[in-house]
Amino acid sequence: MKNMPVFPDTLTEVTPHLAFCRDGDTVVYFFNGLPVFSHHRLDVITFHMITAQFCVEGHAEEDDIVRTFEVEAEGVSLAVELYENMGADGFYPDSLPNLTTSRSLAGAKKRKRRTVKGSPVK
Repeated sequence: MKNMPVFPDTLTEVTPHLAFCRDGDTVVYFFNGLPVFSHHRLDVITFHMITAQFCVEGHAEEDDIVRTFEVEAEGVSLAVELYENMGADGFYPDSLPNLTTSRSLAGAKKRKRRTVKGSPVK
């Protein structure tokens, strides 16, 4: 296992409804055959964010991510925990406004609701 995910250039199934493919330097994720998200192949932060979202929304299990992308289980679990607590914003701290040292649970839930139920948002 390693820290960098493996992105073959062939369509690869994560679950029966979720797949991905690398096209050059871009990784594209497909849900029920439709493209739903993409990121640069070296953007590991966004990889962790989107795979955590897939897990939290019920589209994949953590084991599916570990097996398919050949990454460490601990990293996937940490990403899922971060996504559950802070949503996508938690992966990009520089984009957050200056906040007090404590964040409200209601604020975290509001940020988390930025996803569309049933499919991830691009």
